[in-house]
Amino acid sequence: MTIQNLLDGSYKLVFKQSIPTPTQTPDFEIKGLKMWFNDVGIICISTSRSFTFGNSRFIFKYPVSNMAYLCTFDEIRPANYRTPRNSGTVQISTNKNPVPMKRAIYIIWKELNKAMKYHSRIKPNTKITGGYISKSVFSSAGGFKPAYWYANTIYVLNVDFKGLKAVYKPLISQDHIIKLYSFVEDHPEKCFSDTFGFTQKEFLDLMENCTK
Repeated sequence: MTIQNLLDGSYKLVFKQSIPTPTQTPDFEIKGLKMWFNDVGIICISTSRSFTFGNSRFIFKYPVSNMAYLCTFDEIRPANYRTPRNSGTVQISTNKNPVPMKRAIYIIWKELNKAMKYHSRIKPNTKITGGYISKSVFSSAGGFKPAYWYANTIYVLNVDFKGLKAVYKPLISQDHIIKLYSFVEDHPEKCFSDTFGFTQKEFLDLMENCTK
């Protein structure tokens, strides 16, 4: 496959395998988008986790952060291809039992927005507490962030403003957020907005902005 094939065709490419950034010059580069083509598939670096290129749809399963990801040729599908709707459950740390996908979307949306509000009001003398994991997340993030990927889990910020103390609490594992992403992406856009009161793009953008 070449750039021209992508422009002429209509494909869905899902990038979920992180790999080292190639040392050679990209085969294509424009506005932060870089692509390399090899015998296995397409390597891509992007500043956006979901976008349209020509008639093809590019989707990244994880926050991009200028990381290189691979989509193998046998994973490329026609753009109108849809995987079977995932109507199962995911495990969220705030809930004792697994929750259905639709309820999980509400919970994730609520928890990430709450973490964003905590972050916007945090004070310079706020201290991290909560033990080894919380301090490790803070150290790995390089400071306060609303949410952060650490050890294959998304952790969210929680702040006690009276006590000026902050902790990072687990929200959802990497495996389960991938299942939720697939459900979000495969849900008809109009029905999604009507059901949840926010768009798919708003949900995915919130996830990305929280973890930057």
